[in-house]
Amino acid sequence: MDNFNIEFEPIDIFDKDDAQELLGELKENGADAEVTKWGKSQGFADPVSIALLLTVGTASAAALALVVTFLHKAFHRGVLIDLRKIPPVVQKNLELPRGSVLIIDNDGNEEFREGLTAGALAELLGKVVESGFKATKADK
Repeated sequence: MDNFNIEFEPIDIFDKDDAQELLGELKENGADAEVTKWGKSQGFADPVSIALLLTVGTASAAALALVVTFLHKAFHRGVLIDLRKIPPVVQKNLELPRGSVLIIDNDGNEEFREGLTAGALAELLGKVVESGFKATKADK
C-alpha cells in the first residue's frame, strides 16, 4: 500500500488555508497529496469550506513524519495512525497526550510512543512505511 488518508472532523475547522499549507509542505517533500473531501463548518454565521479528508498518494517516512508533526502543532494533541483501515488513516486524537503517537497495526496491536525526537519519529515511521503499512513492532 503506498498511500494514506488524513482525516479531520468538522469541529477541527481545517480550512482551505490550512489545507494548502499542509499540501504545500507535502509537495515540497516529494509527496503527491490532495483534498479528497470538503465539508462546511457548523455553528457560524458564515459557514466556511473545510477539509475533511486529505489523501497522500506517495507514502514515505518523510511524508508521514511531516503529517504527524503538522498535526501535533496544529491541534496540540496526540496522533493516531490506524493501519487497520485501507488506506491507513492518520488523525489527531483528543485522548492522547500532546506530542504522542499511537500506532494500531492491522492485527489491532497498539504501540504508543511519546517524547520522540524528530529522528526517532522518522525512524519509527520509516518502519511503518517499509512494512507496507502492515503489522510491525518497532524497536523500543
